[in-house]
Order: sequence, then C-alpha cells, then structure tokens
Amino acid sequence: TPRMPAHGGAGAGIKKEDLLQSTDGQRYKGDLVNGKPHGYGVFKTADGARYEGQWDQGQRSGKGKYIDASGATYEGQWKEHDKSGKGVECYPDKAKYEGDFLKGCKHGVGKYTTSTGATYEGQFVKDKYDGEGCYDFTSGRKYIGQWKRGQMEGNGKMVWANGVSYEGSYEQDVRHGEGIVRWPDGRVYQGHWHKGRLVGSGVMLDKDGAQKLML
Repeated sequence: TPRMPAHGGAGAGIKKEDLLQSTDGQRYKGDLVNGKPHGYGVFKTADGARYEGQWDQGQRSGKGKYIDASGATYEGQWKEHDKSGKGVECYPDKAKYEGDFLKGCKHGVGKYTTSTGATYEGQFVKDKYDGEGCYDFTSGRKYIGQWKRGQMEGNGKMVWANGVSYEGSYEQDVRHGEGIVRWPDGRVYQGHWHKGRLVGSGVMLDKDGAQKLML
C-alpha cells in the first residue's frame, strides 16, 4: 500500500491536526508530530485508496481500516505500515479472512472463506495453509489434518458427504502412502497409495469383520 512522505516546515514538533498533500495526489489529514503523521488521521491516494486510523512516526501502527482501489478492505491491527496482529480482510469477490497477520501476510491462526463458500480454519504461514487445519468443501467433503504450502500434506482425514472416509498420508493434495478407507456399512480397507492411486496389496475387512487379502 502507498506510503505518505514526511513533510517538515512550520509547526514541526507540535502535535496538531493538519493537512499534508504530495504532488502525486496523496493526501493526509490528521495529527502530526515533527511533520509526520502521528496519532490519528486519514490518508487517501489519487486512485481512491483510503486508510483511517492510528499512526506512529509516519507509519500506520495501531488500529486502522484500509480500503484499496478495488474495494478490498482490511480492518484491524497494523505495525510499521504492515497488517500485523488480529484483523479482518474482505475481498470484492466476497471472500473473507479473519485471524492473524504478520508483516502484511495471513500468518498464524485464522479462518478463510472462499468466494464460493468453502472454508478453511487453521494455521497459515505467509498467506498459505500450513500446519494443522480443517477445510470444508462446498460438495460436503471435509478434510482435517496437516497442510504444507497451501496443499494437503502429511497425515489427515477426508470424510465425504456419503459417510465414506479416508485416514492416512497425503502428499500434494492426493493420497500418498499408507491409509485406511472406511464405509458406513462397516467395511474397512487398509492399503497403500501412490500419487492418488491405489497400489500393491491391501487388507479388506467386511462388515462382519472377516479379513481378506486384496492383491
């Protein structure tokens, strides 16, 4: 997001409400100390972006709300000009994120709702699903488990709307490694997957508990 240049001049060092303008159309109205925004103020850019909130020595720091030219909004905590702390970010396509931010990124724990209504709730690292999290698909599927760089990776459990479930290892969003499939009628299959495909032999238990080797 654009940054407001500092201005000195008359009244520098005295906190007051004043107006700063730059040649590229940026405009600030609010508290100043030593010619820099400090306290509370409103900052606007020529393209319509707007920040209203707290400032510290010319930087957005504290609580504030930012609206960019596209209509996306962020309301929450800031530090040294970046979104940092707790906040809520809403996008023009109706997607929404509520949770932790660090240095401008979704980072920590939060909930993201996509434009289609799917949701992810869990850990984030630099804007990616990363760590432990739960993803609810619009189809009725639900995944609970580990993520890495935005993909299902590690141990997890997927449950489909019809009650079938898979619990085991994932890599790059697909089943990969050892896993167990369970059906609502009591059947259980334990086997091995490679890049989403069932490979090798496995063991099937029918609904009565009888075991059968599957080749």
